Amino acid sequence: MRTWAELRLEIQKETNTEAEEFISLAEYLTWCNDAIDLAEKDIVTLFDKYLETPGTLSLVSGESDISLPSDIYANKITGIFYTGSEGQFEIKPIKRKDEIFLAHSQDRYKYKIFNKTGGRVITLYPPSRETSSEVTVFYIREAGSIVDDTNTIDIPIAEGFIKQYIKDKMLVKEIGPAAIPWPSPALMEERRLLIEALNNMIPDDNNELDMDLSFYDDFDIDLMM
Repeated sequence: MRTWAELRLEIQKETNTEAEEFISLAEYLTWCNDAIDLAEKDIVTLFDKYLETPGTLSLVSGESDISLPSDIYANKITGIFYTGSEGQFEIKPIKRKDEIFLAHSQDRYKYKIFNKTGGRVITLYPPSRETSSEVTVFYIREAGSIVDDTNTIDIPIAEGFIKQYIKDKMLVKEIGPAAIPWPSPALMEERRLLIEALNNMIPDDNNELDMDLSFYDDFDIDLMM
């Protein structure tokens, strides 16, 4: 995958603005991350498995709370699996609160998610009987933000949308928000292509995402200046 510096240079070449200085590097960076956030919404809504990733959780004997990965998206866990001295099994989520009070010390672990002061955790019922790191969690991660020129876009399926979003922001800054529609037809087309690509990944073709323009409401035209 290309670095952010390479992608930004490509955008500048395609818009003939390599020698222009009316846009700061900080503005490019902000626009890129805004576009990533928008694309992330479509990906998570339509095909969140695109962002599914494994991680490792650590058990500590006698403790119940286990910190979730820092990049988890909205606490979206797709599975937790234990491998250790007690064999192999799935640690399933608690669906009813009475399961908490009915848990016995030798039961297979179950979990419930809580947002606590120290961060997002799962709480095991019963508490861990061992110290181990042999617990694998599958979860939906956040799309990575761009921090510096060496970073890469880690949702390449949305690269066309991200590039067009930045181009539109550049144009608005150059000629003003009243001069072009928002979202632009070109940006709407890139989003359509993103949605089409995501739809093609879904085995159940009953899952489709409409082109709802309220998608763009979080990024008001006034913020583009």
